[in-house]
Amino acid sequence: MLTKAIESIGKNTNFFIISIGGIFRLLYEIIKNIPNLKYKELIKELYNIGVKSLPIIFMTGIFVGVIMVIQTGFYVREYNIAQVLGWGVGFTGFREVCPLMVGLMFSGRIGAYNSSELGTMKISKQIDALKVLAIDPIEFLILPRFIAILFMISLLTIIADFMTVVSGLFIGKLMVGVSFSTFLSSFFDYVSINDFYLSILKSFFFGIIIALVSSYFGLRTKASSFDLAKMVNKSIVITSTSIFLLDYILTFTVKL
Repeated sequence: MLTKAIESIGKNTNFFIISIGGIFRLLYEIIKNIPNLKYKELIKELYNIGVKSLPIIFMTGIFVGVIMVIQTGFYVREYNIAQVLGWGVGFTGFREVCPLMVGLMFSGRIGAYNSSELGTMKISKQIDALKVLAIDPIEFLILPRFIAILFMISLLTIIADFMTVVSGLFIGKLMVGVSFSTFLSSFFDYVSINDFYLSILKSFFFGIIIALVSSYFGLRTKASSFDLAKMVNKSIVITSTSIFLLDYILTFTVKL
């Protein structure tokens, strides 16, 4: 039993070290190929990743605002502190909830899609075919997705932030009785522009994690559908865990 435990620890440690090395090598290859960016592929990925994600991000932002107001509504009425509701929704939404929820949504939707598509291309030898045609898969496939994910996750976080405030404004009026003027006064008086900047900064770094991890595990897929499922699963689990860890690090270290 002890031998199996030690063997398992060794395997996991080896997997972790190899994965970290592979992800940093992939990042190096992406940066090296930036001058060769295919803009036609970039536009296609911006649409696939960003425009098609709008509905779910829209709904995420709305429900974040609704839930935050519902959770705090009792205390707002109980202690007559309507003047802090706008600040609470904006401060918590911008600094934590919106970037985190958008990051997790992107991990589940875009990360899984990216890993599965690249893995399918690896199994069907499409990536090998690109190499035979002297087309660099990093330049043609990975780089446009990487840039599209970074740009769109930042833009969609801004949209989620806006929808959170708007939904909080209306639900605060309908369910808690906080007037629009009181809510907006609290929001604009106490929510700093730095809270908004931190939201974008976090989402940008979450995008780096999602793009790198999903691409790396997609490219690592071997010639079987079973291995594809394993790689997609690993991609989602590692990306989601990394997002929480990175959120803690950024919250603790970045003083905005």
